[in-house]
Amino acid sequence: MADYSDLMKRLPDIAKVVNQFNSETVQQAVFQAITASLDAFPGAKASGAQGAPERKRRASSKSSSGSGATGTGDAPSPVRQKKAGSSPTIVADLNLRPKGVKSLHDFISEKKPSDDGERYACFVYYLSTIRKIDKISHDHIFTCFREMQWKVPNIDSGLNNTKTRKGWITSRARDNVTLSRTGLNFVEHDLPRKSS
Repeated sequence: MADYSDLMKRLPDIAKVVNQFNSETVQQAVFQAITASLDAFPGAKASGAQGAPERKRRASSKSSSGSGATGTGDAPSPVRQKKAGSSPTIVADLNLRPKGVKSLHDFISEKKPSDDGERYACFVYYLSTIRKIDKISHDHIFTCFREMQWKVPNIDSGLNNTKTRKGWITSRARDNVTLSRTGLNFVEHDLPRKSS
């Protein structure tokens, strides 16, 4: 049990290291590297600390997956179940180049989002305001990333980061992502960013 206590004491330091990076992609890579090393922590399996790395993943992503798995025995951890069971797919009937309406490409070229948080805000704005889609899912956002031919980030954690750090997203339910008033104002009035 001493190994588990040691891991728990290190969690604030791990969070500080991860949060030093601005890029969500880099943060995810650093976090994965750290948690991979925690999985190899001496004595973790023997002392019962096997659940500690999984708890760190849940604590840092502030996820409410509600899977109920505990990470004990031979069952896969909730993180693995979530990734395997929730891979987004392309929304086949979503036309992002409609006739008579601004295309996603044209909208993004006009707004020039510079990071994933800004892209999420632009995608949700475009889909809800311009395309008038009521329920925007992770699949819709995934489809937008693919349409723009951009590398697809972890949409769940990216939306959570955008919600907590910027306040542009009000809901991150998998089937009902919405833009806050702050997000709406950001897209309409602050993009494209003015060069200094």
